[in-house]
Amino acid sequence: MLTIGQLPDVSVRAGTTGLGRYNKSSAFTLLNPDGSINVASCNDAKAPGSSTGFGALSFECHDFPSAGRYIIRFNPAESGLTGTVVDVPLRLISDLPPTRPAPDGWRSLPLAGRLPLSRCYSYGESYQGTLVDDRLIIKPAQRAAAPLPRALAARMSPDHAGYVTHVFEEKSGWLVMFDHGEFGGGVEWYERQGGEPRSVHIGPAKEDEIDPQNVNQAIADGSAVYVLQGIAHMGINQGQVAKIWREHDHFTSHVIARYDSEPVAWIPLSDGFLVTTWEAIWHTKFDGTTTLISRLPSVIWYPSSLARASDGTLYVGTRGGVLRLTPTWPDDPRYAVDYLWPRRPDQPDCSVAEDSAP
Repeated sequence: MLTIGQLPDVSVRAGTTGLGRYNKSSAFTLLNPDGSINVASCNDAKAPGSSTGFGALSFECHDFPSAGRYIIRFNPAESGLTGTVVDVPLRLISDLPPTRPAPDGWRSLPLAGRLPLSRCYSYGESYQGTLVDDRLIIKPAQRAAAPLPRALAARMSPDHAGYVTHVFEEKSGWLVMFDHGEFGGGVEWYERQGGEPRSVHIGPAKEDEIDPQNVNQAIADGSAVYVLQGIAHMGINQGQVAKIWREHDHFTSHVIARYDSEPVAWIPLSDGFLVTTWEAIWHTKFDGTTTLISRLPSVIWYPSSLARASDGTLYVGTRGGVLRLTPTWPDDPRYAVDYLWPRRPDQPDCSVAEDSAP
């Protein structure tokens, strides 16, 4: 969602193609709200300045003359890539939609008007948002190591124990999950009777990519455990949601869905999970069907939490503040997005334009 006069920032990823270098592509179609093809004269001043992935779509030959719902259509074949045609909806509005007041001690910036000052989300403290009786509570994000049973802790070094995120105890032992960040992580099985731990690899290993094994979230459901795994480091950013269960003396796993950026938080649902990654929020069902709920703006750095209010409003905790996605329109893109940041004397004014910052 953008206001009239702004230009979208759209990058295309094709696996690892193009990572680490800048590309620009004009090979796409822009459809106006009435379904006609948008064609305009070029303006080099509107050329994109950076890209992540295969390329950044170049809008210097397009104008957005009126408010409405546009469609950006990208055909991979026109750029020498494989895959199906992708339609990305883009909503342009003439006036900012009303939003609820920010919580006490916080301020709000509607992101359809402008992005916050980069210092507000590139550095500093990370936050998480939780809901108590539908009231948003924001606090610093903290990730303490999971508590260990005494018998298990005695078999693990303090350093190794510091990366434990979840422990699931069974009659014959413990299933222990770790997050080592860019240095790996994963799942280990500790037999109660003793011996060395056994590594449990989830999903088939991919020969040409780093397999994400860090466990960010996990939940038990009967005899199975569901895990959210991922890694984001340098040009690597990916992850998966998977199911793991024990059959006799070994573990079996099934990858339900994979994501093109690291998944970090979820909300369990009756039919699956609502998952937030570094770039988007997805509804992933147990059968693997995955539906895009909303793309996230570029101010997302190190997201840490996801919460949903009874009216459908979504909150994503991130570095510097919290994103609030308020359902506003009946069709995609549905959400009006604003950025909540703390009202403190040492906090810069995040609404200041980048070129006017001190």
